Formats: sequence, structure tokens, C-alpha cells
Amino acid sequence: MSTAEAASDGPIAGWVARMLSYQFARAVADGRLILTLESFEPAVLPVRPGLYRWAVFTPEAPCFLDFAPPRLKARPPP
Repeated sequence: MSTAEAASDGPIAGWVARMLSYQFARAVADGRLILTLESFEPAVLPVRPGLYRWAVFTPEAPCFLDFAPPRLKARPPP
């Protein structure tokens, strides 16, 4: 269990927490959490994966960059 997963249990128990949308999206979709103060949410920021030329990467890194972007674009915003 990650710290974010543990933190998401707090709001389900009735506490208030500030988390990133992906950390609680499933709980909202399942109806276990409701969003409050939605008008204060910051705008969604784009994600741009890339490689540094000087960095040493395993062969999986370029494969990930081929695999991930189309799937991220296909997902609806939270």
C-alpha cells in the first residue's frame, strides 16, 4: 500500500484530505467519496513524457514512450 492509498482511506472514514485526482478517482466513481470545493480545483495540466539525451535508459524507456501517449490521450480527463 502506498502513502496515497493510505491517505485515501481517511476521507472514506469521514476526514477531509487534499489529493491528486487520480488518487481518488475510483472512490468517486464507486460513490464512496464526493467532491467538495470543486470550483477551487486547478486546471488540468498536460503531461508530456520525454527522454533526456544525456541520460542512460534501459531499452524499456523508448518502448514506454511509444506505448503510453496514445493511451493517455484516449483517457477522458478526470
